[in-house]
Amino acid sequence: MAKFVIKQTSGRGVSHPVVARLVLQIKDAITLARLDQETKDSIFNACRSDLSSHLGKCWDIWDWLEREQRRCNEEYTPSKDMIVQIPQIHNLEREIENFLYEAKNFLRDLLNNVVSPCFPEIDFSDARSFFDAKSDGDGPFVKWAETNFGADDGFTKMLREDQVWIKELVRKRNCIEHPNGKSGVLTVQNIEAHGDGRIIAPVWQRTGTEPEFISIGLATYCHHLLSFAEEVILFGCILKNSHTDMITFSEIPEEDRDAECPIRFRTVFKDGFPK
Repeated sequence: MAKFVIKQTSGRGVSHPVVARLVLQIKDAITLARLDQETKDSIFNACRSDLSSHLGKCWDIWDWLEREQRRCNEEYTPSKDMIVQIPQIHNLEREIENFLYEAKNFLRDLLNNVVSPCFPEIDFSDARSFFDAKSDGDGPFVKWAETNFGADDGFTKMLREDQVWIKELVRKRNCIEHPNGKSGVLTVQNIEAHGDGRIIAPVWQRTGTEPEFISIGLATYCHHLLSFAEEVILFGCILKNSHTDMITFSEIPEEDRDAECPIRFRTVFKDGFPK
């Protein structure tokens, strides 16, 4: 019998949320889809290669920043002298650029390598398809979902709600790709000293938005990207192409997830169907 092998990279094994939820969880769930085997294999391979790689790198950068902040806190010594030495996080801007690059490519590959093979009629292909780039209305993907599944469909509603953070994420990346363009400027502030002697963690701010601690922003985007991808795949690509309307996916409370493989969803019968 052939073995299913997961090659651990960058310290990410099956206990890592990205591997558990984008690889093992999808491997089991994709069997429920009414898709040909070639398409199923293509979707799964995209999840365990490109998507896991992009998001894993984002996660690594977030972890790196957390470690660097702890190091700076440990190295810093408050002083009443005229000259105060403030520790800095080296290569901060470059790592932020890398994070935003990987995040935007994650969204692009999710659309091109997973969503499009499931729904061949889709004719849009970049991350901006997940939101309305010109206004605050619905983007192409939401409009497509509403046309096909209805405005009150849970999948459509999910896509509509996620437009807000996706737009801000892509705009942050656009600030780097197109300096002084329509998205404005992304300002990054390294560690600074507060008047009372404390040091302040790195902050970023895009033109027209409020400043935010970078570590909080990276953590939020990592969790949003992972949840968005698995919901798009499970509730969109798989359930909308399911062999049966008897099943759905139920979320496992975080405290009940297996720490050795913390998948988020389990397959269950819908209410009203026999168990």
